[in-house]
Amino acid sequence: MLTGQRRSVSLKDEKEWIKRTLKDKTQFVQAVCLKENDKYIGNVYLKKIDSMNHAAEFSKLIGEKSEWGKGYGTEMTRLMLYEGFNSLGLNRIYAYQLTSNIASVQVNMKCGFSKEGVLRQAIWKDGKFRDIFIMSILREEYEQYGGL
Repeated sequence: MLTGQRRSVSLKDEKEWIKRTLKDKTQFVQAVCLKENDKYIGNVYLKKIDSMNHAAEFSKLIGEKSEWGKGYGTEMTRLMLYEGFNSLGLNRIYAYQLTSNIASVQVNMKCGFSKEGVLRQAIWKDGKFRDIFIMSILREEYEQYGGL
Protein backbone atom coordinates (compact mmCIF):
# COMPACT_ATOMS: atom_id res chain seq x y z
CA MET A 1 0.00 0.00 0.00
CA LEU A 2 2.91 2.37 0.54
CA THR A 3 3.84 2.37 -3.10
CA GLY A 4 0.34 1.71 -4.34
CA GLN A 5 1.47 -0.76 -7.00
CA ARG A 6 -1.86 -2.42 -7.69
CA ARG A 7 -2.00 -5.60 -9.71
CA SER A 8 -4.10 -8.71 -9.95
CA VAL A 9 -2.73 -11.73 -8.14
CA SER A 10 -3.76 -15.27 -8.98
CA LEU A 11 -4.58 -17.84 -6.33
CA LYS A 12 -1.41 -19.72 -7.37
CA ASP A 13 0.71 -16.57 -6.87
CA GLU A 14 -0.91 -15.98 -3.48
CA LYS A 15 -0.17 -19.55 -2.35
CA GLU A 16 3.46 -19.23 -3.49
CA TRP A 17 3.80 -15.94 -1.56
CA ILE A 18 2.49 -17.66 1.58
CA LYS A 19 4.97 -20.54 1.18
CA ARG A 20 7.91 -18.14 0.69
CA THR A 21 6.81 -15.98 3.60
CA LEU A 22 6.56 -18.93 6.00
CA LYS A 23 10.14 -19.98 5.15
CA ASP A 24 11.64 -16.48 5.31
CA LYS A 25 13.43 -15.97 8.63
CA THR A 26 13.94 -12.26 7.93
CA GLN A 27 10.27 -11.49 8.45
CA PHE A 28 7.47 -12.15 10.90
CA VAL A 29 4.05 -11.79 9.26
CA GLN A 30 0.70 -12.15 10.96
CA ALA A 31 -2.84 -12.08 9.60
CA VAL A 32 -5.19 -9.79 11.50
CA CYS A 33 -8.62 -11.23 12.24
CA LEU A 34 -11.47 -9.95 14.37
CA LYS A 35 -11.84 -11.76 17.70
CA GLU A 36 -15.61 -12.05 17.52
CA ASN A 37 -15.90 -13.78 14.14
CA ASP A 38 -12.39 -14.49 12.78
CA LYS A 39 -13.01 -12.11 9.86
CA TYR A 40 -9.70 -11.42 8.13
CA ILE A 41 -9.10 -7.65 7.86
CA GLY A 42 -5.37 -7.21 7.20
CA ASN A 43 -1.74 -8.02 7.95
CA VAL A 44 0.98 -6.81 10.26
CA TYR A 45 4.69 -7.26 9.58
CA LEU A 46 8.15 -7.15 11.03
CA LYS A 47 10.36 -7.53 7.98
CA LYS A 48 14.00 -7.13 7.05
CA ILE A 49 14.81 -8.54 10.48
CA ASP A 50 18.49 -7.80 11.03
CA SER A 51 19.78 -10.08 13.80
CA MET A 52 23.23 -8.45 13.77
CA ASN A 53 21.85 -4.97 14.48
CA HIS A 54 18.70 -6.13 16.32
CA ALA A 55 16.43 -4.07 14.07
CA ALA A 56 13.41 -4.64 11.84
CA GLU A 57 11.01 -2.73 9.64
CA PHE A 58 7.38 -2.56 10.79
CA SER A 59 4.31 -2.16 8.62
CA LYS A 60 0.60 -2.72 8.96
CA LEU A 61 -2.36 -2.88 6.65
CA ILE A 62 -6.07 -2.92 7.35
CA GLY A 63 -7.52 -3.66 3.95
CA GLU A 64 -11.14 -3.55 5.06
CA LYS A 65 -12.01 0.16 5.02
CA SER A 66 -15.13 -0.55 7.07
CA GLU A 67 -12.78 -1.53 9.94
CA TRP A 68 -10.74 1.70 9.90
CA GLY A 69 -10.99 3.98 12.92
CA LYS A 70 -11.91 1.22 15.37
CA GLY A 71 -8.58 0.97 17.21
CA TYR A 72 -7.35 -2.14 15.41
CA GLY A 73 -4.29 -0.34 14.03
CA THR A 74 -3.24 0.64 17.54
CA GLU A 75 -3.81 -2.87 18.87
CA MET A 76 -1.87 -4.55 16.06
CA THR A 77 0.99 -2.06 16.42
CA ARG A 78 1.27 -2.64 20.16
CA LEU A 79 1.16 -6.41 19.75
CA MET A 80 3.88 -6.36 17.10
CA LEU A 81 6.09 -4.08 19.20
CA TYR A 82 5.71 -6.55 22.05
CA GLU A 83 6.74 -9.42 19.74
CA GLY A 84 9.65 -7.46 18.33
CA PHE A 85 11.12 -6.31 21.61
CA ASN A 86 10.24 -9.26 23.85
CA SER A 87 10.20 -12.33 21.59
CA LEU A 88 12.68 -11.34 18.88
CA GLY A 89 15.03 -9.29 21.11
CA LEU A 90 15.06 -6.25 18.82
CA ASN A 91 16.52 -2.91 19.86
CA ARG A 92 15.03 -0.74 17.08
CA ILE A 93 11.83 -1.00 15.07
CA TYR A 94 11.36 1.44 12.22
CA ALA A 95 8.62 2.22 9.74
CA TYR A 96 8.20 4.10 6.49
CA GLN A 97 4.93 6.01 6.39
CA LEU A 98 3.34 8.21 3.75
CA THR A 99 3.22 11.72 5.21
CA SER A 100 -0.33 12.00 3.85
CA ASN A 101 -1.52 8.93 5.80
CA ILE A 102 -2.25 10.99 8.90
CA ALA A 103 -4.26 8.31 10.73
CA SER A 104 -1.48 5.73 10.46
CA VAL A 105 1.19 8.26 11.44
CA GLN A 106 -0.90 9.14 14.52
CA VAL A 107 -1.23 5.45 15.45
CA ASN A 108 2.55 5.03 15.29
CA MET A 109 3.08 8.17 17.38
CA LYS A 110 0.47 7.00 19.92
CA CYS A 111 2.41 3.74 20.26
CA GLY A 112 5.71 5.51 20.93
CA PHE A 113 7.30 5.95 17.50
CA SER A 114 9.23 9.16 16.81
CA LYS A 115 9.62 10.84 13.45
CA GLU A 116 13.26 10.71 12.36
CA GLY A 117 12.89 12.60 9.13
CA VAL A 118 11.26 12.92 5.75
CA LEU A 119 12.35 11.12 2.61
CA ARG A 120 11.32 13.64 -0.02
CA GLN A 121 9.54 12.41 -3.13
CA ALA A 122 10.64 8.87 -2.31
CA ILE A 123 7.53 7.03 -3.50
CA TRP A 124 5.62 7.14 -6.79
CA LYS A 125 1.91 6.76 -5.96
CA ASP A 126 -1.26 7.75 -7.76
CA GLY A 127 0.62 9.47 -10.55
CA LYS A 128 2.98 11.60 -8.50
CA PHE A 129 5.95 11.46 -6.18
CA ARG A 130 5.09 11.39 -2.47
CA ASP A 131 7.05 12.12 0.69
CA ILE A 132 7.40 9.50 3.41
CA PHE A 133 8.34 9.72 7.07
CA ILE A 134 10.94 7.43 8.56
CA MET A 135 9.76 6.68 12.09
CA SER A 136 11.24 4.48 14.80
CA ILE A 137 10.99 3.32 18.36
CA LEU A 138 13.88 1.99 20.45
CA ARG A 139 13.64 -0.70 23.11
CA GLU A 140 14.41 1.81 25.88
CA GLU A 141 11.62 4.11 24.64
CA TYR A 142 9.21 1.19 24.47
CA GLU A 143 10.07 0.22 28.04
CA GLN A 144 9.68 3.84 29.25
CA TYR A 145 6.39 4.04 27.37
CA GLY A 146 5.24 1.01 29.33
CA GLY A 147 5.13 -1.52 26.55
CA LEU A 148 1.72 -3.10 26.12
